[in-house]
Amino acid sequence: MRTHARSAFTLIELIAVMAVTALLALAAIPAVARTEDLRAAAAARRLLADCADARRLAVAEGRTHWLELRRAMDGWTVLAVQPDGSEAPAVDGLTGRSLGTVLGADGFPGIRVTDFDGPVSGDPVRIGFDWRGRTIDRTGRGLDQVARITLTAGHRVGLEPVTGLASLEE
Repeated sequence: MRTHARSAFTLIELIAVMAVTALLALAAIPAVARTEDLRAAAAARRLLADCADARRLAVAEGRTHWLELRRAMDGWTVLAVQPDGSEAPAVDGLTGRSLGTVLGADGFPGIRVTDFDGPVSGDPVRIGFDWRGRTIDRTGRGLDQVARITLTAGHRVGLEPVTGLASLEE
């Protein structure tokens, strides 16, 4: 007489596997939330570095550089005013990287520019750095208050009005 091997799982075994899977999923949730916070912090540091580079280039080259925040593309670009008055993307002389970031495409998925608080408006928002490193508006007038750019998870970069210095305000 032939005996047949059992080829199914019992209900108890299925419930045990589901319970272990649920526990693993619960343990992963904080790690996923932490990952988004880390990406937002990295994006804020990139914005901080691009602001500092724009200011440094404006002083070194003696010409205006603009930080242009584009909400539609969720990112920013640094533009250099050329001698003929036109504008071109600013490039880091050491790395050859164009200054600026498109948040969804440059390794920052899910991160957005969520708010801008400052003395300039419009879309895109433009903050300039003059040859002295000061922050200016579209008319070339110096800013009279701190400009704050907020990213996802509340990570914020502030630009000082007189000095043009950028800082993280986390």
